Amino acid sequence: MTTKLPTKAGVKFILAEDIRAEGQGRFSLLGVFPADRFAVGGTVPPGFENAAFVLPSLAFLLLISGGEGTFSARFKIIAPDRKTILNDVPLAPVTVQAHLPSVVANVAKPFVGPAFGVYTIQLEIDKAKFKFPVHIEQASAESVAQAFGAVRPARMKGALVRKPKRKAAG
Repeated sequence: MTTKLPTKAGVKFILAEDIRAEGQGRFSLLGVFPADRFAVGGTVPPGFENAAFVLPSLAFLLLISGGEGTFSARFKIIAPDRKTILNDVPLAPVTVQAHLPSVVANVAKPFVGPAFGVYTIQLEIDKAKFKFPVHIEQASAESVAQAFGAVRPARMKGALVRKPKRKAAG
């Protein structure tokens, strides 16, 4: 059998809140992030005092095509300091067939971030390393409050606004 490693162009990365295997090679993604950059706000839960943030779940889906053969594989998440490895998982051998993509899925529950910054998602297939940046920024207090309804967004000029009825003083 001929072996040919996939190239960077043959490996696609999707970031989501969660992934569920459906069978027959299908996956359901929940909360897909439209880009590799997002902001996190709120307070760190008890027990995670050394973390900058904690997400209940963060999922990583990698689609591999453009190669051929069966390869050893490993999945890593590297912190913004580029030294701390948060997740290092040896994977089952990955088989890539011509015209048939392979899927690698990994979920971190919870995802504990030691710092805000650029995380590196790394898929190793044999000796090839495929790296994908994920920018996790700290949300402003105002954007967090607005997301939870504590701050009202600025009114648009000409927008129809109903004023609440006032109770009669009595």
